Amino acid sequence: MKKSITLFFACWVLVGTNAYSQSCTPPAPSGDPGISPDWQQLPCVEQGVAYSATINVENFDTLGITSLRIDSIVGLPEGLDYLFDNGQKTKTFAPGATGCASVFGTTNCPVGRYKLGIYATVTLALGSFSNEACVLYGILASGNCPFGYYINVTNAGGVCDTNAPVVSRGDTMAAEWNSFRNCNVVNAIPTVQSIDDITIVPNPFTTQTEIRFTAKESGMYQVSLRDLAGKTVLNEELVVSTGTNRYILHRNNLAEGVYFFTLSKDGKAVTRRITIAE
Repeated sequence: MKKSITLFFACWVLVGTNAYSQSCTPPAPSGDPGISPDWQQLPCVEQGVAYSATINVENFDTLGITSLRIDSIVGLPEGLDYLFDNGQKTKTFAPGATGCASVFGTTNCPVGRYKLGIYATVTLALGSFSNEACVLYGILASGNCPFGYYINVTNAGGVCDTNAPVVSRGDTMAAEWNSFRNCNVVNAIPTVQSIDDITIVPNPFTTQTEIRFTAKESGMYQVSLRDLAGKTVLNEELVVSTGTNRYILHRNNLAEGVYFFTLSKDGKAVTRRITIAE
C-alpha cells in the first residue's frame, strides 16, 4: 500500500510561494488507496531554490466510506504552499476517486525531514469523523497508515537524504497548525483527552473480544456499537476507573461484518473498527 501523509526556528522567505503555483492532473485510479509517490521518492526541497512537486491521492472504495474530504495539509516548511487540482486547498473524493496536490514555493528552513499533517473528514453511513488522516485510518482499518508523509529540506545542491533527522517541534493544538506557517510550527494531532491506548484483541473475533484502554478520568462512560448502516446494535453504560480498564465485548446474535465501537464521556469519544468473523 502506498505510503501516505510537520519544524524549527522561523525562517526568512526568499520569494512568495504563489509565483510558483502549478496545476496537476489526477492519475487514473489504481485500486491502491493512499498517497503517492512514497515520500522517499518525492524530490527534496533545496534551500533558496524554487520547488515544485505533485502529490497524488486515491480514496478507498471499501471500508464503507461514502466520501473523503481533505480539509488541510499542514506542516509544510515556511515558504511552501499547496493547491489541489480543483484550485482549492480542500477537496472531496468519492469512493475510489483520485486527485492531486501541487506543492510549490521557496524555503530557507533548516535542513531536515518535516512531517506533514493531513486533516480530513471521512463520511460513513453512520456519520462523519474529522481528524488527522492517520488517526482516522486507525479508526477505520488496521496496519500501517497510507497517509503518513514527510518532506525533506536539503542544502542547495546537496544530497537528498531520506534518512535525515526529523525536525523537532514539540506539541501544540491543531488550530495552531493553521495559524502559523513558519519553521516554529509544531506537530499536532488532536487526541481525546480522557481515553488513551485502546487495544482490541482479537480483532477480527468470532465469539468475544477484549477491549483494553487507559482512562485519565474515572466515571460513567458510554459504550456503543454501530454497524456500517449506522444502526446502533449496542448501547450501555460502563463504570470506568482511572488507569487501565478491561471490557469484554460479546458477539451474542450479531451478524458477521464490520462494526464501529465507540467509548465516550462528556462529549469526548474514541471510535475503533471491529470485525466479526465466522
